[in-house]
Amino acid sequence: MNERLRNRRKELNLTQAQLAEIVGVDRSMISKIESGGRCSINVGLRIARALGTTLDELFGIDEISATSKLPFSPFLYYQKHQRSKLALVLCIHMLTLNNP
Repeated sequence: MNERLRNRRKELNLTQAQLAEIVGVDRSMISKIESGGRCSINVGLRIARALGTTLDELFGIDEISATSKLPFSPFLYYQKHQRSKLALVLCIHMLTLNNP
């Protein structure tokens, strides 16, 4: 998400401070996320809306759903990301994309 977020923000000619103000968080939160940090799903959704995109696009879910098999184990992904709510939601979403 971090690289896609940074690229999309720059496409829109927004600074981290401007995006943070729109989203309602500190600039340091945007910097943290762009550096690979995590955020709540609520903040992630607000960022996606502010950038005129979706969480799917920010996380590259469309690229994953284009394949017939997941490129990794959703359970291991969930474990690796310290069982965050966002990781859980993404895992469930990825599984439903691949098992309609």
